[in-house]
Amino acid sequence: MKIALAQINSFVGDIENNSNLIIKHAKEASIRGAELFITPELSICGYPPEDLVLREDFLDACSKALKKIAKAMPSIKMIVGHPLKKGSKIYNAASLLFNGK
Repeated sequence: MKIALAQINSFVGDIENNSNLIIKHAKEASIRGAELFITPELSICGYPPEDLVLREDFLDACSKALKKIAKAMPSIKMIVGHPLKKGSKIYNAASLLFNGK
């Protein structure tokens, strides 16, 4: 299995541009034959997000960006770092994306 590790520089709070950057590099990795593309920790929102993760609108934007990335790159497996809220807890998470999900 060919694996591509993304060495991208995400910017804190710039979810739109960070997700576009992830998609751009995932496309390049896919063209070069990668079967799995892995991004850095919290790559969708940038690191460290600090108190931004306490804002519901910020977490919602990260969730929407994750779905956008999954739909844009259905043919390559991806592990993408992002914040995740479950109940009252917020996690530093990574999700496996494939087939648009």
